[in-house]
Formats: sequence, structure tokens, C-alpha cells
Amino acid sequence: AARYAAGADVLDIFCYAGGFGATAAARGARSVTFLDASPQAVELAGLNAARNAPRLADDAAIHTLCGDAFELLRELHDSGRRFSLICLDPPAFIKRRKDMAQGLAAYRKINALALRLLAPGGVIASCSCSHHLPADELRRCLGLAAARRKTALRLLLAGGQGPDHPIHVAMPETAYLKCFIAQRAD
Repeated sequence: AARYAAGADVLDIFCYAGGFGATAAARGARSVTFLDASPQAVELAGLNAARNAPRLADDAAIHTLCGDAFELLRELHDSGRRFSLICLDPPAFIKRRKDMAQGLAAYRKINALALRLLAPGGVIASCSCSHHLPADELRRCLGLAAARRKTALRLLLAGGQGPDHPIHVAMPETAYLKCFIAQRAD
């Protein structure tokens, strides 16, 4: 997703230490906003971005938001904020099979909230680390969010985990990371 960062206003949702946003900063993002429930995470994310792109720190273009992602995304929308590159990488909402209905609802809701903040022509990376969420279901969450907003999305990439998270052929649960990168086409 970093290839779309140059000149972008970036939102890194569930940022943790800011790996995505710091990489976007290093790749020429105009601004980066980190969002996480952990005060330590957003502090570390801001520091990582400043180290990777001192020009953003100098321009006060690194922002951190600490709190509930669902609430903060609503607040950002209500304030009129829009972003040209969004990374949505929540914690596993579905940890056990019995959590499927509740977790699926959370994935649908968070994708819908994030998509409301995506500027026309913008790019969103929607990720999941829930083993019990099939990749097609995550793609469907993104598609439903777009349909409800009457927004067209063009799929740029359907990806999974890299070699640093090896998949054991006899253990399907080791294939748990998935990511869809899509561009708002309207």
C-alpha cells in the first residue's frame, strides 16, 4: 500500500506502533494520522513517523488520536475530515467460531465507518487477522460498505501473509492474514 502514499493524507486505524503510517510517511505522505485505543501505541507511532519523515514532524503533519476507533471515526466524519489513503488493520474481532456473527458485524461496521472517510480517488487497505473470517467475507464487508455509500471501489490487490508468517500445509489456521487494497473509483 505504500506505493500510494506520496502526497497522501494518511489515516492509520488500529495503528499499534505505526508500521503502516510510518512507512507512508517515509514514502512521501503529506500528513499521517494515527488512531489507536492505547496511549502508548499512538505515542510510539508518532515517534516512528517523526523518525521516518522528520519533515512531517517539522510541519506538524503527524497527528495522534487515542480512543475507541468506532467513535473516533464517527467524529472524524462529522468534522468533515477525509483521507486519501487509509489502512484499517483491526485486532481479531473473531477469536472463536462462536464469535462469528458478532465479529462479522464489527468488520462490516468498521469498514463502513472507514470508507466514509475515504476521499474520491483514495485508496483503502482493509485487513484482518481473524482466522475464522474467510478472505471472501472480508472482501464482501468492503463491498457492502461501498454499496451502502453508493461508492464504487476498484480492487487493486488481494493479498495474504508474507514469508515472515509461514503457512503450514497441514495447519489451515496458520493462513489467517488477509488484506484487500481498493481504490474509490468515483
